[in-house]
Amino acid sequence: MYYICLMTAPEASEPGIPALVGGHYGAALDNLRSTVKWLVASSGAVATVIVGGAQLVDYSDRGWLGTSLSAIAVAIALSLALYLLLAAARILTIPRKTVTELANAETLESDTAIQTGTFKDPGVEWILARRDYLLGTYSNVRAIVAAYGAIDAANIGENRDVVRDIERRIARIEEAIHYRDVSQAYDDLLAKFKWGARIFVGAVALFSIAGLFQTKLNDQPPKDDGHAICCPYDCAPTTTAPSPAVPDTDQSPPVTNGRG
Repeated sequence: MYYICLMTAPEASEPGIPALVGGHYGAALDNLRSTVKWLVASSGAVATVIVGGAQLVDYSDRGWLGTSLSAIAVAIALSLALYLLLAAARILTIPRKTVTELANAETLESDTAIQTGTFKDPGVEWILARRDYLLGTYSNVRAIVAAYGAIDAANIGENRDVVRDIERRIARIEEAIHYRDVSQAYDDLLAKFKWGARIFVGAVALFSIAGLFQTKLNDQPPKDDGHAICCPYDCAPTTTAPSPAVPDTDQSPPVTNGRG
């Protein structure tokens, strides 16, 4: 099937070499997107923990310095978590380039750039650097687009193998360039967040240290000596006085033994 494609496709450079097949970039793209989705979920979970943990802490025993440091630490950690969440979510929305866009980008490059390998578009340079795997015997993306457009719609049945091979190559190219864009954005995010991760750890440590700045203990209340009565209002403590003796009013004569 591939020999028919190579012999009939226009602008094929080496018709005697079979094309490489495989889904390397498709599998790599799926793994990368799964990693980015996990990063989005983890960032959201961390932000939730920061907000919930900040609300559960008792700040009543902290002084103004401890409270201020705690607020600063929470603000920094929460900002970094939200930044990571939004940046990772933005990676998942990177648009997928088409072969038409890639062919137009190649058209803008000069012949000198193609000969020297110095391209304005990094995507074009990336694809041509992997020409053997992505393009096969075609010289560039424009050649594949031209070959697909040159097929007569009336004779598409006769060129079914050619059409199928070109469509498979187009899908592979679009998949590969999309992987390149997503991978580049992911690497840029990790490079930018190196210092962000250190700042995040520092904010967590600052929040823990802020608990050491507590208010001064007030003077201890007087100890209870057993006679003081606690009064819920601002009143002087009172002591219990002994009750007066009750006089004996019983005037009955004493009881005798009956002798006398």
